[in-house]
Amino acid sequence: MLTLNDVWPLFGLRLGTPRLVLRPLRDDDLPALAEAVLSGIHDPARMPFAVPWTGAPPGELAANTARWVWGRRSEVGADAWTVQFGIFAHDGAMLGAQDISASRFADRRTVETGSWLRRDEQGRGYGLEARATKEAFRRPGWELEVGGGPQAAAFLGVGS
Repeated sequence: MLTLNDVWPLFGLRLGTPRLVLRPLRDDDLPALAEAVLSGIHDPARMPFAVPWTGAPPGELAANTARWVWGRRSEVGADAWTVQFGIFAHDGAMLGAQDISASRFADRRTVETGSWLRRDEQGRGYGLEARATKEAFRRPGWELEVGGGPQAAAFLGVGS
């Protein structure tokens, strides 16, 4: 009998650090992901994202989050893709998410990342640890960019 990993091999990816596990988001992760989003990601007075997705009304934010995950998953192809990883503590707690994506990958050989942590988990070094896992995607000749331009790079604490 086929497993979900047989049908969608990306679900088998795992990136680990001393305190975290990053793995592609599955549908059964969506309630915890929505709760993490609704718990707050940033000071409401300051929008760190190029697309102000966290500004949606709370009643829409959970469904928008699920639609975003499903939409990116449905668009995965050889030349353009986004893999959305959940950032989990080793005890299974959902701390946030990190996307790794590429567009015109065959020509550009470039990937981009974007990430967020629930606000109550920030300031503990989890973001640095999660972003370090992107090195698992580096290969000779690739460049790594942080999505969202200078605003996102400054918010994430990395150069653009």
